[in-house]
Amino acid sequence: MKDIINNNLEGIVNSPNFNIKFLEVPHGSESILLEQIQSKLKRNIIFITSDIKRYNQIKDLLSFTLKEEFLTFPQFDTSPYDKIIPNKKISSERIKTLIDINESVDEDLIILSTVRASAQYILSKDDCLERTFELKVGMSLNTDDLATYFISNGYIKTETVREYGDFSVRGGIIDFYSPSNKPVRLDFFGNTVDAIKIFDTSSQVSIKNLNAVKIYPNTEICLNDKSVELFRTRFNKEFGTRKQEARIYKDISEKIIFPGMESWMPFFFTRKATILDHIKNPLVIFDYNAEDAYEKFVNNTIDHYLARMDYDKVDSNQNKKYYCLDPGKLFLNINKYNHSISKFKRIYFSPFNEPEGLNFFGKKITKYLKNKETNQIDFDKLKNDISNFKKEEKKILIACSSRGSLSRLGQILDNHKIESTEINNWKEYAEGDIEKVKISVIPLSDGFEIDEYVCISEQDIFGEKFYRQRSTNKAKKFIKELSNVIPGDYVVHIDHGIGRFENLETIEIEKSKHECLLLKYSNNDRLYLPVENLEVITKYGSEGSDVLLDKLGGGNWEKKKTKIKNKIKLLAKDLIE
Repeated sequence: MKDIINNNLEGIVNSPNFNIKFLEVPHGSESILLEQIQSKLKRNIIFITSDIKRYNQIKDLLSFTLKEEFLTFPQFDTSPYDKIIPNKKISSERIKTLIDINESVDEDLIILSTVRASAQYILSKDDCLERTFELKVGMSLNTDDLATYFISNGYIKTETVREYGDFSVRGGIIDFYSPSNKPVRLDFFGNTVDAIKIFDTSSQVSIKNLNAVKIYPNTEICLNDKSVELFRTRFNKEFGTRKQEARIYKDISEKIIFPGMESWMPFFFTRKATILDHIKNPLVIFDYNAEDAYEKFVNNTIDHYLARMDYDKVDSNQNKKYYCLDPGKLFLNINKYNHSISKFKRIYFSPFNEPEGLNFFGKKITKYLKNKETNQIDFDKLKNDISNFKKEEKKILIACSSRGSLSRLGQILDNHKIESTEINNWKEYAEGDIEKVKISVIPLSDGFEIDEYVCISEQDIFGEKFYRQRSTNKAKKFIKELSNVIPGDYVVHIDHGIGRFENLETIEIEKSKHECLLLKYSNNDRLYLPVENLEVITKYGSEGSDVLLDKLGGGNWEKKKTKIKNKIKLLAKDLIE
């Protein structure tokens, strides 16, 4: 493969209007090609997957191939126009990547994204960088202004800082944990920064002194005076001044986070951009079928938009209207997207052989499960194939789903006289000998053979039993285990407070089906909770119609938790004394 890349890639990439397909690139091998391309070209690369499922698969494989030497820009885990707050970790991950790209002096970054995220209008480079600033020991800064910065830039005030996006104020000490920093403790003497320290979130003990620290936003949307005024002006221009009665208008005007405000994201920025505008002269590499996937997403988004427009025409209540932006104002339409990427050199991966392109002659691995009913495995064929691979001087790696399965598989291979050794990273595999089969924990569902590399997955050997899909029956079993929760029962979500369980629903996101609990909150807000995350909710102890639902994105629940924590501390203190 190195020969194919070395002999062909540099010349054709330097040619004008570069646009080529890499053929017979089997699923799972993309991370190897990205590593090889990067080592050859030493330039910025963005790999764009077709959907979130493929994004997560490639991300896991890149974590093995490149360790932490790549950036990620995921799509939000919510659908456009849904009044749901995106996952905090995803929001932090996105803004961290934008900052890292804009502050990097290198031009050999690898960025992983989805086609949906790459086409979304986001903040520009200038808007991004103007929200960062540096603090040094000895500087003067009003602590109230710093707390206001944290709140307006997506941080959540907590009693104790534990995770990304938390900050706390305890007298002259301010702790915060931004996506681009380790947890930082600022010690103030009056309004002067007396000390800057890194601390451990588990022990809360300071472990290292710093002379300076950069402070970064925790979300793309900042609710400060400038952005709120931009939003108000553009909202009125788009929907008319009577729309000031809308709930989103009222909340944003008061600098209150509105669930789903990302669906009005361009209203908050001076200039809008896409992730491609942030990257200097990138080589754009597309996952197979990415452009078709985007066309389907655009069509679905238009359908959602039209449905909400129809609702707005029927419902005269200003407070309940959606006030949706046209999809073309949130995402590049298909023509604009194609025009946007045409400015860059492009590679398209395909698992198939086609008339034109650069062929890597990769292929899937043969399955070794002979009989699904009896779980009979053809170890003779596996042993024979491994022997043939070694004769061809190929490097063999077997990917296991967990530490437990790695241990079991190592024993099974030993029982069948197949020598193996455990490895922990790509370098050990790529630079290792061919005598022993390498085994490692890698989330690979289907094995492949490409050039000198042979990767066999646990699924290729043992079949689907290690990779069963979640089923409705499993979801119902979860519900039964959760104190027999039934529709209409009140539940408490650890992050969002009291809601009402409505039903168990199957929703499809980017071609992947998810079993979810539908939870209703104040103002008819909805939250879909995957069944595998049921540990974050408990059944509410009280019953009756007088139960008040919490508001998604509101601050009441955090206040309740803080109040209860304080009571527990007082009780504990009394017990100790």
